[in-house]
Amino acid sequence: ALPIFEIKRVAFPRFYFVSADDLLEILGQARDPEAVQPHLKKCFDAIKSIKMEKGRKQIEASAMNSPEGEKVEFQNNVVTEGAVEIWMSQIESEMRYTLHMLLYKTMTAMKTMKKEVWVHTWPGQLLITAGQILWTTECEKGLNEVEKGNKLGLKTTKKKWVQMLNKYSDMVRAGMNPEDRSKTVAVVTIEVHARDVIDALMKRGTANKYEFDWISQLRYYWTDGDCRVKCIQTDYPYGYEYLGNTFRQIGRAHV
Repeated sequence: ALPIFEIKRVAFPRFYFVSADDLLEILGQARDPEAVQPHLKKCFDAIKSIKMEKGRKQIEASAMNSPEGEKVEFQNNVVTEGAVEIWMSQIESEMRYTLHMLLYKTMTAMKTMKKEVWVHTWPGQLLITAGQILWTTECEKGLNEVEKGNKLGLKTTKKKWVQMLNKYSDMVRAGMNPEDRSKTVAVVTIEVHARDVIDALMKRGTANKYEFDWISQLRYYWTDGDCRVKCIQTDYPYGYEYLGNTFRQIGRAHV
């Protein structure tokens, strides 16, 4: 028979990142959902704590909080009673479901909301992902124009990105709260890289979306209601792992 720790870890594999002593502490206080809070950072990359609310009969998890202080409300509350490995698995599933639903809303809102309101409303991770999906779409539109003989195809795309970056710069200079400023700086870091890639594609004379200079980029697509990430022949579904509102670091344009 499997030891009790192994049974719990098989049921919720992220418990493999928790030491035997810590897991013993969690299981020993299984009736107290709050007992798992100090160990969440070992199980999830960017969940520092879970907001717990007392319902009529049970305690429910209603939101996740990042180490930077960002709070993301779950789409559906998770009842935290019974075996801890079961409701922790449900929290993991709810994390992914919530980010999936919110990514679609973030992309939709991008078209209608003022940039200041958009940044304030949605999680930093999803601002970046929605921006990457838009960038991929706009670059391929530009490359399609180039293929048709319109030499200004990518120039038009670059102009849009310069205007966007200028807007973000104006927002930072105008003053923002620390959380929104952190989100905006992270977005700008990625979008500056995106602009540099457009520049490099133009200098290399990339003529269509099938050339190596383009397919070697990390590209984000929204296809059939889901986000997919592609690079050369690689095609993966987006993981919807919560990353919080952290600083983003990128390398040079890979072209």
